[in-house]
Amino acid sequence: MQIQKPNHPLYAVANDALMGLPVRSKAPRKKTPSQKHAAAKKKVIKSTQEMVQRVASQSQPRFIIQGNRLNFDVDGGVYDRMFFHHFRAITMVDFVRISNPQDFWSQRVLPMCHEEPAVRNAVVALGAAHYVYLQKLQDSCLGGTDTSISHYECVATQYYNKAIGELVKLNGGGDSTIWDAQLKTLICCLLFVCLENVLGRFDEGIRHMQAGARVFKTSDLTTAPQNLQRVMREIATVLLHFCVDVSYLDDDFDAPNLIPHALPLAEIDDELRPFSSLEEAKEAIWVLDVKMAYLDCDENDPNASLIKDCGMPDMSSLIEPFERWKTRFNLLISSQIDSPDVPLDVQLETLNLIVRRCSWDILLIPDGPDQDEELARLNRELVDTAELLYSIEKSSLGRPMFTLEGDSIPALFFVGLMCEDPVLIERVTKLLRDSGRREGPWDGREAAARLIAELENPSPCPSKMPPVTTPELILDGTPEFALDSTPELSPEPIPDFFSYPVLKTEIV
Repeated sequence: MQIQKPNHPLYAVANDALMGLPVRSKAPRKKTPSQKHAAAKKKVIKSTQEMVQRVASQSQPRFIIQGNRLNFDVDGGVYDRMFFHHFRAITMVDFVRISNPQDFWSQRVLPMCHEEPAVRNAVVALGAAHYVYLQKLQDSCLGGTDTSISHYECVATQYYNKAIGELVKLNGGGDSTIWDAQLKTLICCLLFVCLENVLGRFDEGIRHMQAGARVFKTSDLTTAPQNLQRVMREIATVLLHFCVDVSYLDDDFDAPNLIPHALPLAEIDDELRPFSSLEEAKEAIWVLDVKMAYLDCDENDPNASLIKDCGMPDMSSLIEPFERWKTRFNLLISSQIDSPDVPLDVQLETLNLIVRRCSWDILLIPDGPDQDEELARLNRELVDTAELLYSIEKSSLGRPMFTLEGDSIPALFFVGLMCEDPVLIERVTKLLRDSGRREGPWDGREAAARLIAELENPSPCPSKMPPVTTPELILDGTPEFALDSTPELSPEPIPDFFSYPVLKTEIV
């Protein structure tokens, strides 16, 4: 596995090691106590990394695109090409996990960019917004500002408004059928949710989620053309992922019930065999997330919505399916499979799933005399795993992470909120603040500020606290639907996209 940008100082040593080249070593010297502690920590990290290697050959590469070759060039001006490339080469690679559902963005969204202007403009807007997000975090870390950032904020707004304008035409008649127009509208809705989340405008993202949910509630998918039904259910599944994440972040959000419109939820069987892949394990734990989010809601009622209170729901019905999931996942990662090279996405996804396993163990921990000791152990394991995950990302990717779904940030936030170990709380706060991550509606820095505020002034229901914003990472203003609000743009220097390492997409 060759990490991109081999000449970059951050990656030179890593690439030498991965390619089997000799690494210079100094003469041995007596270790200080701090060095001994660091060496012991490295042993723990090494054992975890060895565990990750065992699952490598059972997991498929994340971006193997089957079928016809895709044309990755688009018509249009310089911004169309630049930010479409940024979306394809960086944004999509970062924010798409192994399944959500698998290949949705590469197989459904990218091809539509070449035939539907609304989707193409929405993709370009998201690419520009993601570029702004990366640049703002980079500048905040370096202590400087980039005067051209505001220009690219205007680019994102301009293409957002262009997409809205195309959707207005699309739904006003023309050559598109009703179902074709709804399909393209819902694809743009998902892209708008991602755009608002990456810029930290979570309230606007929720507004787009609710708009998409209304389309499904007023539609009968059984009357849609057969070739569109599967795609519409995939869209509903992605939207359901978004709604579940928001439901854990904000108890004031009445999550619409999209389960009847989404792909069927797979049940976890009780066979004592490992999951066939990380994809299967990720999808299975997500099913448990959905079931927990909708515990007090009739899953089969499309008109129901999730209304929560501050009390802990009865999760006893989830204990047995989680134990089945944990058994099969542990069998997967303990399989005696030797792999010399571990793809980066496999390492990261395995660590993410270990964080998820710890979260569920903490949620469902049984009562008993050893409960406090076991809870403390699980809290430490979760924080250690997240720390390793962030360390690998920082050393290999070299850029902040934005993903579609909440994984490590909500897990760390709730550990910091519920544990009583001040040292661990400090580690959690530092991890969140320094990570530069944004996972769906969860922002690391915002979560750290919110955690500190809650610990200083506890509220009866922490998720109902007023949000703590980080203005330096949020765009000024909200794009209007009015097309005449589109700003005029003057030529600016082309951004250096390759200042960030890119994981290449493999085309089959």
